[in-house]
Amino acid sequence: MLRTIVVPLDGTDFSARAIPAARAIAGAGKADLRLVGVARTAAETEPLRRHLAEAAQLVAALTADGPPGRDVIVDDDPAVALLKIAGDPDTVLCFASHDHLPVATTIMHSIGSLIIERASHPFIVVGADPDGPVPPTSNDVVVAVDGVEDPGPLLATAVVWARHLQAPLRVVTVYEPVPADIRRPDHYTRHLGPPGDPDTYLVGVSRRLEEMGVVPVELTAIPDATSEADGLTRHLHDRPALLLIVGGRQPGAHIAPGMLRHLLREMPLPILVVNRH
Repeated sequence: MLRTIVVPLDGTDFSARAIPAARAIAGAGKADLRLVGVARTAAETEPLRRHLAEAAQLVAALTADGPPGRDVIVDDDPAVALLKIAGDPDTVLCFASHDHLPVATTIMHSIGSLIIERASHPFIVVGADPDGPVPPTSNDVVVAVDGVEDPGPLLATAVVWARHLQAPLRVVTVYEPVPADIRRPDHYTRHLGPPGDPDTYLVGVSRRLEEMGVVPVELTAIPDATSEADGLTRHLHDRPALLLIVGGRQPGAHIAPGMLRHLLREMPLPILVVNRH
């Protein structure tokens, strides 16, 4: 399932933010790490090749495995070239992105934002948290379920990744803390979170995981009156993990800021995004 993690680099410090996360996940999953640069023209290849060589040497200095593989591809549409790479089921892209809105994406030629917009396969994205990445205090894989969408596909992906990374699975949900409905004491009218008791909901999720052969190490219901992103950010600042898994959105441009954009600006850990089809 996971043989290679590909980190796209464009010569900027920002794109290199994805390297530590990719290295940690590749190490846990015994996967290869590959650095890729996409040049729009042949004239751009040599500077990009030198940059990849320097980045590979820096990675090699931190590991006993030697420098990672590296390639330079020439394509006038870097996003398309990288999405072709991501189409390999044994390969996962790990890149840095602000997840810009469509207009800013066009003006700034933001390749990461285009990949997020178009991707149909899971990908790992690292954001622009101003405090920089936070070292994990555990090797947990955290999966966030919203209590509304069917969690089955997301849980199935989380189980595969937890097994491959040999990591405990932590399940979290964020809910709006409101009183129960007067006429239906087992129901809560919420803007976010499960409509019933969140702990009861998580027990049901745990049973589904046990049917898949995985017993979650922890179930956590996070109260937050503002947003799912705020609750997740607070929880993971307090309890950093190796990887956060979230459900994505339908591929295509999204003009309204969503949970992923919020997380990429505030959350210090890599995020595996599983888009809906």
